[in-house]
Amino acid sequence: MSTIWAACSSLALGLALLYICLLSLTIPHRSLVYVRLAIAPKAILYFWDFGYGSYEPPTLFISSAMAAVGIYGIMRVFEHSVVSLWGPGPPHWVARAGKNGSRPPYSHPQSFGERCFYAFDLLTSLRGASWSTNREWNWLPRRFHSWAPPPSGQFVKAGIKAMLIQYLLLDLLDTIFRSRSWDTTSRYPVSSLSVLEQSVFPMCICGGIFLVIDLAYTTLSTVCVLCGSSPDSWPPMFHSPFSCTSLSDFWAHRWHWVFRRVFDRLSIPFVCIMASMLRLTGKGVRQKEHIVTVTRTVIIFALSTLLHLIVLYRATQTAYRKNYGTEFPRFWDIDLLLFFMGQPVGLFFESAVIIPIANWMFPSKEQPRSPQKAGHRWERVALMRMCTWAFLIWTGRWGTDKWVRIGFFDENEMVVPFSVWRGVWRGKWKI
Repeated sequence: MSTIWAACSSLALGLALLYICLLSLTIPHRSLVYVRLAIAPKAILYFWDFGYGSYEPPTLFISSAMAAVGIYGIMRVFEHSVVSLWGPGPPHWVARAGKNGSRPPYSHPQSFGERCFYAFDLLTSLRGASWSTNREWNWLPRRFHSWAPPPSGQFVKAGIKAMLIQYLLLDLLDTIFRSRSWDTTSRYPVSSLSVLEQSVFPMCICGGIFLVIDLAYTTLSTVCVLCGSSPDSWPPMFHSPFSCTSLSDFWAHRWHWVFRRVFDRLSIPFVCIMASMLRLTGKGVRQKEHIVTVTRTVIIFALSTLLHLIVLYRATQTAYRKNYGTEFPRFWDIDLLLFFMGQPVGLFFESAVIIPIANWMFPSKEQPRSPQKAGHRWERVALMRMCTWAFLIWTGRWGTDKWVRIGFFDENEMVVPFSVWRGVWRGKWKI
């Protein structure tokens, strides 16, 4: 119990220092930049201690979650201290989009109470939603600008129904994955199986990650709305990822946006350096924009790779001490590097090869505004979806190999406390 309190106290102190950094954003004084830079090292140490301190989490999932929260806190500190030297002004509130789509900005907070609420709202906002019912952050994703939530009562009912469905589906995927025993001594426990099994088990992992995140978010949003929060503050975590029509659609619009804002902000220094270098060349404007876009995409996936390497390194350390798997703790892992850094390669190949072929084979009747939106023929949609999921499953095998080798599916690891499917199948109701 003492270790739990020590970990929580480190998290609380890190959040308190990050809150002070955010509070200083409400005071337009250049010297406060140096105050944030002075606070940053101590805040980073507290977040690092929470994620990587000498604590022994009870499960690998809790160990991974603590590491993810710690690294995310560190990234937020970097975002609002170091990156603020390059980026535009501090975030600001805007009014919720009206019928004409306008989002007029709110004035900067002036009173002490408004400043405190600004810092708290920014601290707790992961994707640009606000606790206030009539405002949102200027960096809210475009797809949520016109989002109209149901009334509170319907929101809670829909949330309870969604939680039940998500739990049953998560239980089903976990049952499928544990239907066979896994050899954690194998270098390729999944990618050495039959083609069918190599397709099924990565899909189970992808669906399981989706359901774990969505179930936690649905539970939190339902409880908060039940306690009086506005449904406006809780836009969906995902946007139907399994109905994506391309790889770019999956990563840009369908998957969760928890880390998108901080990755975008952390990529600013690299993008600024690349833009400065391009000014010295004789390339055209469109070429420069394309190079900057590619640079930004690669940097974002590199940051995502770094995040997952750090998180799973912590999980590997915990598993090694618990003797779950045989994976020796290593920071650099080729499987994770291949999966995450393979995504920008896939995006480039899709843009240069797959989309032109799809447009040539199934041309649209109307002139498209962009290659990604060309046509709505079902043949083209089917071809794009087939290529997208073939690539995701093919690259997902590497990440699945890593998960199995670490020991995430050891018999001591629990995804759900009670299993309906295993109860009906084997009479094993309690996990």
